[in-house]
Amino acid sequence: MDRDVRLQCQTVRVEDGRITALGDVDSVEVPADATLIDGAGRVRVPGLVEMHGHVSGDDDPAYVEDALALYLANGFSLVRNMPGDPSHRRCRRASRPASSTARPSYLPAFGCALAMQQPSPTRCARITRPAST
Repeated sequence: MDRDVRLQCQTVRVEDGRITALGDVDSVEVPADATLIDGAGRVRVPGLVEMHGHVSGDDDPAYVEDALALYLANGFSLVRNMPGDPSHRRCRRASRPASSTARPSYLPAFGCALAMQQPSPTRCARITRPAST
């Protein structure tokens, strides 16, 4: 999207979960065994990104999964979770492409990353202050 126009009569080819071609209907080759989705009268937009989400459920992985499913259902393809929790590492690993459950990519924020590493005052100082030269 490099200009403020709505493109008409476009084909989007997706292979293994990645967009591999995009262009006018006549310019994109479509494999004979492709699944076709009629997008007439619809608008295709890139996935939304939530960069300041609050997904709780520290003791309930099912709650986190449900929250991520709601994000995905509403068009979000990436969720950055601000509060985070060490237990959310399982969701981070599960959000990788090999997962069998559809969900957005999941990134715990900085505080969660520190919590997962059992921070010490020295480690926090090293992370938050520039190295002295």
